[in-house]
Amino acid sequence: MSRAIAVRPVGPLTTPAANAAWVWVPETEPPDAEALARFARARGIREAFVSVPWHGPTDAVRATTAALTAHGVRVSALGGDVGWARDPALAQAWARRALVEPRFTGVHLDIEPWTLPDWPEQAGPLLAGLARAVAAVVRSTGLPVAVDLTPGLARTHRSGFVSVARAATSVTVMSYRDTASAILEFSAEARRALRSTGRDYRLAVDTLPSGDAHTTFFGQAAGDLARETGTVAESLAADARFSGLAVHDLRGWMSLA
Repeated sequence: MSRAIAVRPVGPLTTPAANAAWVWVPETEPPDAEALARFARARGIREAFVSVPWHGPTDAVRATTAALTAHGVRVSALGGDVGWARDPALAQAWARRALVEPRFTGVHLDIEPWTLPDWPEQAGPLLAGLARAVAAVVRSTGLPVAVDLTPGLARTHRSGFVSVARAATSVTVMSYRDTASAILEFSAEARRALRSTGRDYRLAVDTLPSGDAHTTFFGQAAGDLARETGTVAESLAADARFSGLAVHDLRGWMSLA
C-alpha cells in the first residue's frame, strides 16, 4: 500500500537503468498526477503500473493515467489480492472493470499468495491458482500481462515459479535489496529458472520504509539507487530477456534525497 511520503522536486535524470515503476493511487490520498508524471519522464520511465481498485478506475486513477500518457509513459493496470490465488475468476473480473480506462495498454498483477497464513503448507494449490489467475487475465484481455514473483520461490517451489512465469507475458522479480551485489545474488536462482520459460523479466527495487533496512533504498540518496541499479543493468546487459529495473514505488523514489 502507498504511504504518506514527502515528495521532492523533479531533478535531472539519474537512473536510466530503472525504466518502470509502481504508482499506487489510494482513494484517500491520491498523488499529484502532473508532478508524478513529470518526475517519471525526467527519470526515463517508460512504463508505470497504476493501481486500480476492485470497483474500477476512480477519477484519480484516470487523472494519473492521463498525465503519465501525456508525458510519454505507457500505463498498465495494477491490481491484486491474495484471494485471487484461491478464486482466479476474481482476477478476470477485476481486469474487466479496470480496462474500461482506455489508456491502459497492459496489466500488472501483484497477488502474492506467499503472504497467506497457510503458506507454505498450501503452496502447491496456491501457486497453481496464481498461474490460473494470470492465464485467465491473459486470455480475457489479450494484453501483455506481467506478474510479480518473489525470487525465493525459484529455490523453494521451482516448478510453481516456472508455471506462473509461463502463464504470464513477463515477470517482475521482487529482488528487494539495496546493493547491486545483493540484488544479483538474491535474484540469481529466479533468473536461472526464467531461462527455461522464454519470458522477459525486470528486477525490482524498493524505496518504501521496511523493517529490514537492507531491502530498501528508503532513507538513502537518489544517487545510491542510480549507482546500484546501473551496476545491475551493466551486469545483465548480455541477457536478452532482461528488460531493466522497476522501482517500488514512484512516490517513494521522489522522496529520496
